[in-house]
Amino acid sequence: LPSYAVLSWQPLRRQLRAWTTAVLLAPLWSTALLGLLSLWGRTELNDADLQAMRAAARTPNAILTMVMSGVFNIAFLVLLVGRLLTRLREGARVDHLTGVLNRRAIEERLEAAWEQHRRTGCGLAIAMMDLDHFKRINDLQGHEAGDQTLALVGETLREQLRPYDSVGRWGGEEFLLIWLGPSAEGVLRSCERLREALAQRAQAQLKMPLTASFGVALLRASDVAEVDLVRRADAALYQAKREGRDRVCLAGPAPVLHAA
Repeated sequence: LPSYAVLSWQPLRRQLRAWTTAVLLAPLWSTALLGLLSLWGRTELNDADLQAMRAAARTPNAILTMVMSGVFNIAFLVLLVGRLLTRLREGARVDHLTGVLNRRAIEERLEAAWEQHRRTGCGLAIAMMDLDHFKRINDLQGHEAGDQTLALVGETLREQLRPYDSVGRWGGEEFLLIWLGPSAEGVLRSCERLREALAQRAQAQLKMPLTASFGVALLRASDVAEVDLVRRADAALYQAKREGRDRVCLAGPAPVLHAA
């Protein structure tokens, strides 16, 4: 039992937290400790006493072994089911192709960001990002190439954004990005950095050109709901498309940032 517990520690620890692993292996350690205490006590007894003790302890030991095994199996089953449910919940919120949040999850994240703004007064900005001429990739190179492109885009967005920023697949080749407490300059710089990173990585890894257009909307005093931000970000995205794509446009009176 001790050797089994020791061998099980590292594999379980890689999958679970330390305290969870300790709870899971507690029955094994308890059984091993009781066994050691029993062995220590037997050193003081003669052969006749040992035989009498073994006979008397046979049934209790069998019961104890079954109880400990049952506790271990139940604990393992509970943890296994809990981990499975966690993965199912996470899978239901993540777009399987890009690895970013799916439409429902990013909408919930936007609602939560709006509520946080209402409670704390923090700033809020979003961007709608659309891949330029993505249909050509599917038409000319096939849907497999299109899927590879979307996967690369999702990986790039996850790597480039900060852990407390949010990004989700809005639909097709369109993505929604959310920043809390940003400055206009910071959001525009972030979008420019993403635009350049997408183009560079697509050329390096997929050996093909790829550009993206961004429509940015920052929170205004006149906004009454998060849908107002989405509408203005959409309008800015369409403006970026009309002006030639591969650029970042800010909704409102602020100047448009063109690609270099």
